[in-house]
Amino acid sequence: MTHRMPQGHDRRTGLTLIETLVATALFALIGYAIYGSFANILDISTNSKLIGSATAVLQSQVEVIRNMPYNDVGIMNGWPSGKLPASTSTVYDGTPFVLTFTVRNVDDPFDGTLGGSPNDTAPADYRLVAITATCPQCAAYFRPVTLTARVAPDGLETNTQNGSLFVNIFDANSQPVAGASVTVMNNSTTPTLLITDTTNNDGYLQLVDVPTSTEGYQVWATKSGYSSERTYQPEAPENPNPIRKHGSVATDELALVILPIDRLAAVSVALHDEFCVPMPAGVLVNATGSKLIGTDPDVLKTFATSTTNASGTAQFSLEWDTYTFGIAGSTHSISGYALLPPLLTIDPGATTTVQWNFAPKAQSALIVTVTDENGQRLSEATTTLTKIGFSQSRVTGLYSFSQTNWSATGTSGYSSQSGMMDTSITGEVSLARNASGTYATGVEEWVVSNTIDLGTSTTTFFRFSWTPASQPPSVGAESAKFQIAANNDDSTWNFVGPDGLGTSFFTSPGESVSGMNGNRYARYRLYLKTADENVSPTVQDMSIVLGSGCVPAGQSYHSGLSAGTYTLTVERPAFQATSTEVTIGSAWQETSVILAPS
Repeated sequence: MTHRMPQGHDRRTGLTLIETLVATALFALIGYAIYGSFANILDISTNSKLIGSATAVLQSQVEVIRNMPYNDVGIMNGWPSGKLPASTSTVYDGTPFVLTFTVRNVDDPFDGTLGGSPNDTAPADYRLVAITATCPQCAAYFRPVTLTARVAPDGLETNTQNGSLFVNIFDANSQPVAGASVTVMNNSTTPTLLITDTTNNDGYLQLVDVPTSTEGYQVWATKSGYSSERTYQPEAPENPNPIRKHGSVATDELALVILPIDRLAAVSVALHDEFCVPMPAGVLVNATGSKLIGTDPDVLKTFATSTTNASGTAQFSLEWDTYTFGIAGSTHSISGYALLPPLLTIDPGATTTVQWNFAPKAQSALIVTVTDENGQRLSEATTTLTKIGFSQSRVTGLYSFSQTNWSATGTSGYSSQSGMMDTSITGEVSLARNASGTYATGVEEWVVSNTIDLGTSTTTFFRFSWTPASQPPSVGAESAKFQIAANNDDSTWNFVGPDGLGTSFFTSPGESVSGMNGNRYARYRLYLKTADENVSPTVQDMSIVLGSGCVPAGQSYHSGLSAGTYTLTVERPAFQATSTEVTIGSAWQETSVILAPS
């Protein structure tokens, strides 16, 4: 009897697409894990073989050294002097190694120490030899191997008439710096002495039984990520009276050279103007430290420079010190700061970011910082510098955008006009004459400025002003008036007057602006008309007084000063006015004023 499968039933089975992808991923993960484990085992095996080869090379060198005459166990052109190279290359089992030799005299405390109790007048008790093997071609998976050996003289040590030199490296908190690299060189010895080694856990490099020398030991100290320090030759032209002189070693005496180093600090200096426009790229910023390496005359240790990047920021890596920052060249100078001044104290290992304003360079300039009795900065304080024949006033925390030329292009100039405005004269805008050579009377002409980019939307509008403050009587009342518009899209322009309405106008210079705060872009519209066909009203200067996130609070910047003594007067509503004398020199400087409540 024949049985048939039901129609449409297929006895074949298989994996779905999802099952296939999951299985493939699982196999890939397992395969990757197996490969990783195999590669790791291979690396371990290779490294073990290399360590064995390096150890065999070092042991053979130790045996050679132990069979050398004691006086030959030293470094060629080093100290103690001998016949061992400072560095040599060798090949073992097909692997090239570089061997580095270090030899030191050791003062064993068994029979006393130099300068101790008892005093060991022959401190070179034995020599410690350290040999390090590196493999430059296999550095990715091979760590250097070091073997050390003690080599003693056949008999008792003898007095060599030498001395000892200890180098002590410590940080800004007087704590020892272990692992610092120290280089000691003496060109007056025969052969020339050159030693490079690292400090121990107590921050010392101890050189025992080295030749005597008067101010002949040059010492340098550094460490990765740290500052550096060194000794100097007295009476050198560039530093005739150094604070840290080259070391001197006398017979049977212990000389000590002390050098402080510490972690470098990362300092970012961001510079922008009052419109938040960053300093151009490639401008040189300098940092002058206060530490001295010499006196009489004073010789500064640090004068660092860095160039600004595309965002107007200069990056410095500086040691702990107090620095004065400045902008090199004759184009710009620092005109204000938000939190930290251009006279800045840097701590070891600090990461510091500062933001400073810049302005056109002035030979003599003054930043005035005004605070209350609690140290809070006070904006809208008027600071006035006066002396015979001179007076200059500024307002803290505010700046002024001004325009004096409507014939130029760019931010200056104008966007559009009614057709009968004359902008051809630099520094003035007036009505244009008609064909008959006169002015149309009773007709209100207008001109709209180009967009003023304030650089930030954190703005506060204060006053709108222009000059001259009055027009000839014959032109009639309100012959010159303004409206202002502001937005954040550089597109929507709704011109209004001082009350924020489109039907009002600024008719008197110095009127307050309302309803414009929090906008980045601004334009103004100037209206001119005359009642006298022979006389036109004119405007020679326009200014908007603002505050913004790019203007330091509580500070004013006075420039264009000459050297001399000025009277500085500071006034602010609800506070007592104060006056003081300020002597202006030939550089940037700052003064602080504290106002008491009235």
